[in-house]
Amino acid sequence: MFLNIGLTGWILIALVVILVMKPSRLPALGRAIRSTIGDFRKSRREESEDHSREDKQDDRKPDGC
Repeated sequence: MFLNIGLTGWILIALVVILVMKPSRLPALGRAIRSTIGDFRKSRREESEDHSREDKQDDRKPDGC
């Protein structure tokens, strides 16, 4: 739904956020966003590794079990 905004819309939203937020708080906001994205990527990577590990374990089980 909100992905149909387009580049111009995202730029406009970013400008509004910059105007509303105090300039001194922008670095903290950037760090929070970067941390959130990093945590999301880390959890996604771990989830993918867990699925790969489970698939390998399933392949090693004999058919009789």
